[in-house]
Amino acid sequence: MKLFAVLDSFDGSISTEHGIGRTKQATYMSRLSPMELEHARGIKTLFDPDGLMNAGRILPCR
Repeated sequence: MKLFAVLDSFDGSISTEHGIGRTKQATYMSRLSPMELEHARGIKTLFDPDGLMNAGRILPCR
């Protein structure tokens, strides 16, 4: 995906406060380290312990 090639050339990253969209989801998730993924899931669980917001969309709480 061209977007990620440009990001890599600048050692950049994507800000996802408004989501990344389904098209980029798999690529974005594959770029996260296990620790980043664990932290993201932890934040999601902190603010949505019952998994009601965007249930199962990208980061399942459990």
